[in-house]
Amino acid sequence: MKVKFVLLAILTLFFFIACGDKKDDPQDQPDPNNPRPNIEQTDKGNENEFVAKDGGFAVEFPSEPERMTQSVPTEVGDIQMTIYQAMSSDGNVVYFVSYNDYPAELVEQGDPESMLEEGMNGALGTYSSQLISSKKIKYGDHPGIEFFAGGESQGYAINVKARMYLVENRLYQALVLGLEGSIDEDEMDEFLETFRLL
Repeated sequence: MKVKFVLLAILTLFFFIACGDKKDDPQDQPDPNNPRPNIEQTDKGNENEFVAKDGGFAVEFPSEPERMTQSVPTEVGDIQMTIYQAMSSDGNVVYFVSYNDYPAELVEQGDPESMLEEGMNGALGTYSSQLISSKKIKYGDHPGIEFFAGGESQGYAINVKARMYLVENRLYQALVLGLEGSIDEDEMDEFLETFRLL
C-alpha cells in the first residue's frame, strides 16, 4: 500500500535526525533564510510553550526549538515536512513535533486508522525496535495512535514514545526519543500531553 511507504519515509527521517550527525547532511540544517518563522511565546505565563503558527499547534519544549524543513521523496511524490526539535540540557533526550500535508485524495481514499498503524509499524521496523505498548487515541474527533518502544541505534539503547494524529490531510507527530535510562515513560508523557492544536 502506498500510504505505508509515505508514513515510513517520514518516520524514518525522524530517527535519522535524532540519532545521526546533523552536520553530515546539509538538508537537515535549519532553514538559513527563516530559522524561526511564526514561532512565538504564548502569553499564558508558561515560558516553555511555543506556538508554531505555520503549523497550527503549540507545545511545551524544554528549551528553544530548532525549525527544519525537509522534502521527503515518496511513491506519491515529494512531501514537505516541517520539524521542530529541542534537546534536553544533557543532550540525552530529543523532543520533536512535525507536520506534513498529504494529498487530500490520498487520505479520503484510505483508512486513517490503518495509515497510522502502518506508520507505527514502519517506525518500529526501521531500527528493529520492540513495541512495548500501543493504543488508539484521538485529538477531538481526529484519529491518532500512541506507541512506546525500545530499540538500539548506533550502538545505543534507546526508548521512544510518540503520538501521531491525522487532522484532515495533515499528519502531526509528537515524539520523544531518549537514551535508555535518561527519561522514563511518565516524563515522556508530560511533553506529549502539552501538544495542542490552535
